[in-house]
Amino acid sequence: MNYIFRTFNGVPRNFHKSHGTYPFHAYSSYGLSTSYGLHRIYPTYYMKSHEYVIVENDEGTCGITKYAADKIGDIAFVSLPTKGESIENGVKVAEIESVKSCEEIKSPVSGTITDVNNPLEEEYHLISEYPEERGWIWKMNLNNKEELKDLMDEDRYKEYLSTLE
Repeated sequence: MNYIFRTFNGVPRNFHKSHGTYPFHAYSSYGLSTSYGLHRIYPTYYMKSHEYVIVENDEGTCGITKYAADKIGDIAFVSLPTKGESIENGVKVAEIESVKSCEEIKSPVSGTITDVNNPLEEEYHLISEYPEERGWIWKMNLNNKEELKDLMDEDRYKEYLSTLE
């Protein structure tokens, strides 16, 4: 079974009850952002431009990776997408402005936006500090899960990152 740890004020909300305690050891190989929260165990897919989508059934949670957040630097403004908007994969959905640059954030998959992370409009630091947890940018219903085959899984993304250093 798939479970995902999510935090609320730093406290895990979901865990497998049969373990009796939080099974952190069981998931130590999952998730890239080990220093930024609990490890994900839902499949996560990545674009070469460092956007991600965490897939839970037919819903995707999208944003930028820790690598991208570090490259962007101090964020000064975030332009969020519109809830209900239909988007295609590879198309600009959001924009992040920093002291260094203005970056277009593209959608890894096609679908309809179901939620946006409104706190990012005032709390830009969430993207820098917790890009793959509290710093997600939008959620969407996925139109075509076949598009995920064109993205990198976590192992392939880690290999890709190693070629950039």
